[in-house]
Amino acid sequence: MDYTTATIKEVSSMYNADEENVCRICRNPGDADNPLRYPCACSGSIKFVHEDCLLQWLSYCKARHCEVCKESFSFSPLYAENAPTRLSFTEFAVGVAMKARNSCLPRLSLVVSVWLLIVPLVTFRMWRLFFLRCFGEEAQRLLLSHTFITDCLFGFILSATIIVILRGSTSLRDDYLRHLRYFRHLRVSLYGMIGMEGPLFHLVENAFSVMASNMIFLGAFIFVPFTLGRVILYGLFNGYVTGSSSTRYDVTTLSVGYIFIIFLIFLYLGISWIVGTVSLPLRQFLEAMRIGIRIVTIMVLEFGVFPLIYGWWIDVCTVTMFGQTMSNRLQYLSVSPLVSTLVHWVVGTIYEWYISICCDLLRQVLRPEVLYCLFGPEDDMDEAERYIFHEPVHKVARDSFLASAQIGSSIVLCLFLPIQLAIWMAPPSIFPLDISVSDPFTEIPAGIVLLTTFTPFIIEHFRFQTTAVSLLRCWCTCVGWSKPEDNVGQENVNGEPGRQDRAQVLSILLVAWVTLLLVYSTLIVVSVSLGRYLFNAIPILPITHGIKCNDLYAFFIGMYVFWTTISGAMCAVQHVKSERTSDLFNQMLKLCGIVIKSLVILSIWVLIIPVLIGLLFELLVIVPIRVPVDESPIFLLYQDWTLGIIILNIWTRLIMDDSWREKFERVKEDGFARLEGLWILREIVFPVLMKLLTALCVPYVLARGVFPMLGCSLVVNSAVYRFAWIGCLSVSLLCLCAKRCHEWLRNLHNSIRDERYIIGQRLHNSGEETALAIKGKPKQ
Repeated sequence: MDYTTATIKEVSSMYNADEENVCRICRNPGDADNPLRYPCACSGSIKFVHEDCLLQWLSYCKARHCEVCKESFSFSPLYAENAPTRLSFTEFAVGVAMKARNSCLPRLSLVVSVWLLIVPLVTFRMWRLFFLRCFGEEAQRLLLSHTFITDCLFGFILSATIIVILRGSTSLRDDYLRHLRYFRHLRVSLYGMIGMEGPLFHLVENAFSVMASNMIFLGAFIFVPFTLGRVILYGLFNGYVTGSSSTRYDVTTLSVGYIFIIFLIFLYLGISWIVGTVSLPLRQFLEAMRIGIRIVTIMVLEFGVFPLIYGWWIDVCTVTMFGQTMSNRLQYLSVSPLVSTLVHWVVGTIYEWYISICCDLLRQVLRPEVLYCLFGPEDDMDEAERYIFHEPVHKVARDSFLASAQIGSSIVLCLFLPIQLAIWMAPPSIFPLDISVSDPFTEIPAGIVLLTTFTPFIIEHFRFQTTAVSLLRCWCTCVGWSKPEDNVGQENVNGEPGRQDRAQVLSILLVAWVTLLLVYSTLIVVSVSLGRYLFNAIPILPITHGIKCNDLYAFFIGMYVFWTTISGAMCAVQHVKSERTSDLFNQMLKLCGIVIKSLVILSIWVLIIPVLIGLLFELLVIVPIRVPVDESPIFLLYQDWTLGIIILNIWTRLIMDDSWREKFERVKEDGFARLEGLWILREIVFPVLMKLLTALCVPYVLARGVFPMLGCSLVVNSAVYRFAWIGCLSVSLLCLCAKRCHEWLRNLHNSIRDERYIIGQRLHNSGEETALAIKGKPKQ
């Protein structure tokens, strides 16, 4: 009975405690000094909480919202009784000084001065000292102040180059790779490396380490070879080269020193191989030098010499197509050797890239056994590294020259012979091709921008790779039908391949080459003819001013049209084979709608907006600088379009903010099939178009409509018209800077006042208006 009564009393007391408002954390009721609050939407026994308890819990869990209902807690600051609304000038100045002292600005200045001034300056001065001839002259040059900035710039480039070389050379060592795997869990912060974090001793230590490594590198790879070269040339030419101050002789002296060092290394290796007394550390050093020289030689050959040779060989094989001779090419080489070499190297590199693409397409169709001689990205990289590092030099050289011979043969088979066939079967009006430019400063940048922008876009959306693989499969299937299957399962006598198999292989190779010959010749003739026909309509446009047709652009335009036609025909054939004619008709209607929407959007984005951007840039920069006040400017809209295309690409790739980037990402994710034309016009095209029209029209109205009402002279009105756009831009920038400075000063003032006069913060109940709660209104 007593037990039952006690249980009833306990349950009754618990019920009464639940009826009373208590804190959800400490389970105590509120009082006048520490009342209970209900800061979120929770109810029941967890509705109320003390402000102090909640602050302690939030400081522990690092959150600003309720973990149950996810509603954010709202606080407002509590100010002291004497808190002013606006600080005095003295208080504001003292607060700014205290913030500057407590901020990272002094340390940032120290870090910037160390890594961008001291280290580069010391490195570049050491570079110049290593080429020293007369110490008195160099001492005077070191004291010159007008070379300080250039010395720092060149020193920074030199230091970065040395760091990259040292990092790359150490990454080739096996023990470095083992240590890297062992210490993979360690992560060195960039701020810690440059000295923004941690003690200042680390900044000094890292700076001295970098300067010491730079000096050692320059001493080992510059000073020692240069000194040896000077000594050798002094003995050969009796000091003539040493006394010269030309950069050419510095390079000659350095090259002679390196040649002498390489000669000494090979001499020592030969003697040591005979004697067999090479010490282990020296052997490791010489082995590292050997691998380094080998890698540099292979890189120079593969990425420098061979592409240049391919470019010249392509020029030799295609020179008749342009109506030129090799004497003209050699004359141009003698006039502009750097430009000619660069152009031929780029052409050779592009052809190597084209060969690699063709090999990838072949790998997708043929079996790996057929292409055993080709090295693919799926091959073992360790095997490739072993081949480069450890195979005999003569074997690597033999394979490299055989590969270059194969590419040279492909140039003859795939370029020279198709071009000769195209010249033979084409009408006389097509050849020679004309790829000269009438305005290099306009057409070359426009061509580069269009090539780098639209080519990946077209390749991605028109599925060039899929179409090429399908055509290659069809060709292999058709050629395979012609092969007889009578000898399937039969074995050759004595394991020797039969003559019939050899004949079939040779016949397949011959058919493949004839197919390529016909396809390439047809592509050249058809693409150039079609491209010229379409390109001749461009000079009719009012913005072009009769721009001359370029056969290179005509070839690419014809190729795109030709390839689009083939892709569309293959898609139509697939739909017809699958007996979906109605589906094909619906797809064609849908595609027509998508094409119309795309043409409208692209015509505005690719034609109108670049013209407006280029015109605005010309009115802002070019006209005030180049056009006199008493002359009228002449606008070439195709030049403005080229300039606008370049600026638009720079903005879309580098400068645009996150909001614009999200819009472009959405358009890219939707693609052509789900293109939202109205949304693109409303969110992307029209805002850009309206801003450009406003920037163009407002200064024009002010200069031509408003200012002439003041009755000024014609010269003054013309000057106002010249500088109207740059004046409006200056006023807009001043207003923007004033607004930003006002916001920055207001935030700085409020932060200084809050640090000085805030004594706490007040927790608001759920649904309560979060007005500024101050204890004692700030005094004016």
